[in-house]
Amino acid sequence: MIVKKTNNSLSKWQSLLIQPLCQKKAREFKRAGYPKISRHDVEKYFTDFAWKHQLPASYQERKQAIKQLSINQYFDYLQLEATVYDVPSLDHIDIQSLL
Repeated sequence: MIVKKTNNSLSKWQSLLIQPLCQKKAREFKRAGYPKISRHDVEKYFTDFAWKHQLPASYQERKQAIKQLSINQYFDYLQLEATVYDVPSLDHIDIQSLL
């Protein structure tokens, strides 16, 4: 089977392969006292942040990255996402009121 990826993103097949690993990491976070972190949240961390520009070449490298994810790294990502990605566009800001 040939699996193609585009734009440094995971193919559907690659995404299916990492789901059990992300589920295991989410359960680990739940045992550590963070019950609201889901498998989807862990997947989003990797696809939208950690692997956004450089997807690990092999399954083993992806597996190792998921295993090594710490809660501190995940919360750093959440903090960055909250401060950077929720910024309104300049079109919606009344610049005259700031002057």
